[in-house]
Amino acid sequence: MDIITQKYLPQWAKDYLHYIQIPVREPSLQYLTEICTAHLMRIPFENISTLLQFDEYHQKGRLIQDEKKFVRQLYQYQMGGHVM
Repeated sequence: MDIITQKYLPQWAKDYLHYIQIPVREPSLQYLTEICTAHLMRIPFENISTLLQFDEYHQKGRLIQDEKKFVRQLYQYQMGGHVM
């Protein structure tokens, strides 16, 4: 990947790719397929974290997703669902 593109990739995205063991590369359909496959293989589906946010959902009417929290939870708790 060229230095300019990699420079503008947010840190959470670099951390996510590292977690799913995919190197940073130029965007392409093949690369997206590789990312999706790695995500499905590395990050388990779970919905416990969604249940833990039940009250927040009903107070706000929706769950606010935050990619930084999602990646942090991958490393801290190996949680693959919604962020807390």
